[in-house]
Amino acid sequence: MRSFYYYFLLSLSLLGVYAGILEEHGYTVEEYQNGLYFVTTPHYSGGNAPVDKVRINVEKKTMTVYLAYNGKEDDHEDKLYMSQVLAALCDKKGIDPDDLWWVVIDDVENLATKAAMTEYRNKHGLHFKDEIRVKPDQEADWAIFNQTPFYRAVYRMLPRKGIDQIIIKREDGQTNMYLSVE
Repeated sequence: MRSFYYYFLLSLSLLGVYAGILEEHGYTVEEYQNGLYFVTTPHYSGGNAPVDKVRINVEKKTMTVYLAYNGKEDDHEDKLYMSQVLAALCDKKGIDPDDLWWVVIDDVENLATKAAMTEYRNKHGLHFKDEIRVKPDQEADWAIFNQTPFYRAVYRMLPRKGIDQIIIKREDGQTNMYLSVE
């Protein structure tokens, strides 16, 4: 169930208010070519390293998350959830999060997500490099992943849609997680 807060943020976005929410909360956003964003905050690594690194490709309707250290950001009054940061970046790029087709988590390092992958692989007798594909109708398997931080952040970012498939595969020596937006 979506909270009132996320619908409130969506309504602000539609009014054009949401675009500056990152800066209003003390975050700095640097945009580079091809929709690449670096988000920094003085509450993570003294502002010397990005708390988030995200690319949004409007034409392909994809978002790729390269870095997401929101959980390691110090607690503070203006701290935003990862979902709020991602939604604000979509707004800056001029795309509604619900218009995305895929959100890719590049090179998954999160321990909870890695534990979910291991649990799924052990349950199904899969090897480390075997691809994982899960859909919501596979309830027991879906439950393994739907409480991971990346799943929750992407789900909360989507005001009207949901995630209809999770694909995890090894590519170029790293494990990537693909979340399909329905």
